[in-house]
Amino acid sequence: MTTIYLLRHGQTVWNEQGDRFCGTADVELTAKGIQQAKRAANQLKDISLDAIFHSGLVRSRQTAQEIFHVQEAAGYHPLFERFDAFQEVGFGDWEGLTKPEVHQQYGDLYEAWVQSPAETAIPGGEDLQDSQSRAFQKLQELSMKYKGGKLAIVAHNTINRLMFMAILKAPINSYRTIIQSNACLNILEWVSDDTFKIQGVNLT
Repeated sequence: MTTIYLLRHGQTVWNEQGDRFCGTADVELTAKGIQQAKRAANQLKDISLDAIFHSGLVRSRQTAQEIFHVQEAAGYHPLFERFDAFQEVGFGDWEGLTKPEVHQQYGDLYEAWVQSPAETAIPGGEDLQDSQSRAFQKLQELSMKYKGGKLAIVAHNTINRLMFMAILKAPINSYRTIIQSNACLNILEWVSDDTFKIQGVNLT
């Protein structure tokens, strides 16, 4: 059984400015976001992690680095590695805009996306099914590779929720039923193949 500590990154500048669509844009953590990341890291200070993975985006890497520093201070020596598969869903032309701004500029398309995100294409954006597949496949791969180990993965709001939908075998359109606060911790246990047990969600 592999234990996975799946996190969302801490608060970013865009989160602070009205929760803008961030996607693949590289936005740094705020001072508050750094503090959130430190608190999340301290939740894992008594757990010897085999590896810490981040998405490569700066907000994910900064959060993962705080976990790494706490692990080192505790005398542990986890692997620290980047996997682009855990990057946030690309929101194309909507990146950098708040939801009210998107609603104002795109009207009916935004309404359609709110109702059926899996069936609605954002201009220049990434298909949600593709996003889910890349992230969940990597989650399975790492769970098998580190069988019996303990892993931390720092990813993002939407991609985490899409992975939950894959674990639950639930429709993608239901992904907003899962909440992922900044620097939250989720606890998963990999059993076999595509089977995971969920031990905790959105722990802050």
